[in-house]
Amino acid sequence: MEAALRRSRSCPLSVELRCYRLETTPLFETIIAHRARWQHLRLFVLVANLAAIEGPFPLLRSLTTTVWISTIEDARRRSTAFRASPLLHRVAIAQYEEVFHDMLPWSQLTVLLIQSMQIKQCMTILALAPLLVYCDVTFSRHEEGVDTEDDMPRSHIALAHIKHLKLRGPRQLLNPLSVLSLPALQRLHINEASLNQTPSRRYLTGVRALGRFASGSLHFLALITPQRYPQSCSALLSANPSPLAFCILDRAQRPRISTKVIGRRRRRRR
Repeated sequence: MEAALRRSRSCPLSVELRCYRLETTPLFETIIAHRARWQHLRLFVLVANLAAIEGPFPLLRSLTTTVWISTIEDARRRSTAFRASPLLHRVAIAQYEEVFHDMLPWSQLTVLLIQSMQIKQCMTILALAPLLVYCDVTFSRHEEGVDTEDDMPRSHIALAHIKHLKLRGPRQLLNPLSVLSLPALQRLHINEASLNQTPSRRYLTGVRALGRFASGSLHFLALITPQRYPQSCSALLSANPSPLAFCILDRAQRPRISTKVIGRRRRRRR
């Protein structure tokens, strides 16, 4: 491996790095020695291993990672491993842990994928990532079983550049659209159940929030619901002033209703 890395000279590297024990191996350390050339990284390690992977990473553009907590001390660890990554714009995380909060340069990311995180954590991260263009988050269940109003921020979060947003999660999920400002949004995937639950009157209802997006730049909506034709779509049919393509997905993300277009097309001005 070391000979191959030497022969590659200064070429950028795509690396997959796995370490499931506290002691790092010589091979692990050999690859880390070339971290300045990493361009695409798939990283699967213990939280304790992050101390050996501190940047800078001048060429790193994408990161796919999972970190595991093996001890109580790991849960309290903080890392800034990838803060010095000026070109990093795409991050994919399997399970969000608190160590990621300080580890990543959220403010420069344009693509974010997280397979499991709580809604409160998501709102915190979205507030730190104003340049996102694509975001796909699957919410996990609250530790106590139910999301509460305290899990939602008190002020709106502005994501001026986001065009494609996917927010999925359990049925008791609060309505995330109520606190998001998304003027450039074009495609939205969301659980229909979350639109019907609003924590208090100071938040917009789910259907009103959908109507607000539909009258702007939104042109595609995917609702994840067990219903064949949810009430939210009926409301949009009567309120939507511009054409909106939508499809209905079941919980396994399979289409129940293929893509249709609702709303009337605006007449062109002569």
